[in-house]
Amino acid sequence: MNLDKICLVIAVCLVANVAGSALHGACETDDDCGTIDTLCHNGICTCKEHFAVWFDSCVALPHPRIACEKKNECHRTLGIKSMCTKKNLCACKPFHHLHQGQCVKNRDLHDMCDHDHQCYCGADCQDKIACIHKNCSCKAGHKPYRTRRCISEHPIVLSVADHQVQLAPIRIVERVITSSTTTINPLVSMIVLSIFLLLR
Repeated sequence: MNLDKICLVIAVCLVANVAGSALHGACETDDDCGTIDTLCHNGICTCKEHFAVWFDSCVALPHPRIACEKKNECHRTLGIKSMCTKKNLCACKPFHHLHQGQCVKNRDLHDMCDHDHQCYCGADCQDKIACIHKNCSCKAGHKPYRTRRCISEHPIVLSVADHQVQLAPIRIVERVITSSTTTINPLVSMIVLSIFLLLR
């Protein structure tokens, strides 16, 4: 099998997994989980700490927790975009996040916006996204990942036979994957690089 065919197989696998697994779907790493504010735990995509399952999404819980019986009790502290869950805890409604103690509707990557705090790509992504020219965009030094998140643009560097080798971007794979919304997983990059070095 030549290198182009190897790259093509890997590219197909990448495209098929751009969206990631849904909540409670199978996973191997956190990057496999497509739902915002999830992580991979024991091979299953689950909600992160300070989030609760609400159907097929994860809803934000305030810290400390706020007990409730009716949604109006939550409105007094978290605003009208909050709700009372079945476990009698106040939470933001689905597709909303907490900002300064209030629930705010998410504006996804590339959505229109007026303020930075409206843009949301996950609790661990807030320092990477901003409202730039009325559009939720990745901040300088970051790039879109799986259409909804922002990750660092800085390449991962490995030491191979005492030589520093940059893994991203890799021109070999760029010939196969042309979509700007598809980001090469570092693990796949390592595989491609290893094959390339072996075939040299």
